[in-house]
Amino acid sequence: MINFLYMSDPDILMSAFGIFIIFTVATIIGKWNLFRRAGYDGWASLIPIYSDYIYTKVAGVSILYFFLLIAMNYFWLSDLIMGNHSSKGDLLLICLVVWKIGLFFCNYNISRKIHKGMGFAILMTLFSYVMIPLVGLLNFKLDDEVMISLHGPFGEKRKVSKSIINEEKGYRYCSSCGARVKADSKFCGKCGKEI
Repeated sequence: MINFLYMSDPDILMSAFGIFIIFTVATIIGKWNLFRRAGYDGWASLIPIYSDYIYTKVAGVSILYFFLLIAMNYFWLSDLIMGNHSSKGDLLLICLVVWKIGLFFCNYNISRKIHKGMGFAILMTLFSYVMIPLVGLLNFKLDDEVMISLHGPFGEKRKVSKSIINEEKGYRYCSSCGARVKADSKFCGKCGKEI
C-alpha cells in the first residue's frame, strides 16, 4: 500500500505542496469574505484554530462543533509527538471523520443561511476546499433571520440575529459587504445597500 503522507519523490512532494498552498489560500480568502459578511473580522481566517471558532459562530452551532473542527489539528500535533507510530493511519481516519462531521453541522446551518438545502451542505462538506472559497467569493448573502438549530439538522430551530447583539454596542455590520456601520444607519456607507 502506498503511504501518501510520507512520499519521498521531490517532484510529487512539491506538486502536492503547491496544490495544498493554492487550496489553503483560496479557503482563507473565502472565509475572510464569509466572516466579513457575517459581521466578524476577516483577519480571523488567518489564524487556524480561531478561524474554526469563528466558523462555528457564523454557522450558529454549539461550541461542541468547534472541538470537532479542530480534530485535524489534534492529528498533526500527535504526529509531531508520536513520530512514526503504527496506528497513525487509524488516527488520521478517525480525526478526518470527526472533522467532517463537525464541518457538516456547520455547513448545514450556513447553507440554510444562504437559502440552499441539504445537498449544498453535503457538497460543502465533501469538497470543502472548493466549496467554502466559492461561498465566500460568490456574493451569497447570509440571512440571519433563517431559523437554524444549535445542532445543524437536528434540534429545535431558532432565530439568531447578530445585528441585534451588535446594536447594543452602538454598531452593526452590513450583510452585503461586511462593513461596520452605526446602529441607526439605514444604508451602508461603503456599498450603499439598505441595512
